[in-house]
Amino acid sequence: MMTATSQSIAPMCNLAAIVEAMMRPEMYPDHPRSVEVRQTHVSYAFMAGDYVYKIKQPVRFAFLDARTLARRHQLCLDEVRLNRRLAPDVYLGAVPILRRGGVDMAAGAGNCRRTRARLRERGHAGRVG
Repeated sequence: MMTATSQSIAPMCNLAAIVEAMMRPEMYPDHPRSVEVRQTHVSYAFMAGDYVYKIKQPVRFAFLDARTLARRHQLCLDEVRLNRRLAPDVYLGAVPILRRGGVDMAAGAGNCRRTRARLRERGHAGRVG
């Protein structure tokens, strides 16, 4: 939930297109049967088969500035690096979202559009943040 001191900065059309693309099972290399999305104040988390993929939203709070693509990329890398210390079997790394032929893809060759954290799914009962 956004507060009065937070604001969405970047145009939502790009984010909306990426969220829409990440809802498609065919976007993922292992082609899960379905994809479920959860939204937090900072991230979108996509439960896709055996994995969870998280992307940062372009937001600004008193404690976090994720307005630029470069900053969101760094936040993703930092999340993986910091959380991997305590959960190395869960935080698997940061992977790109690629654009190839006008289509967003999770794997293969293409132009990098955004970075996302890749986690091993541990059941939907836990909170994804």
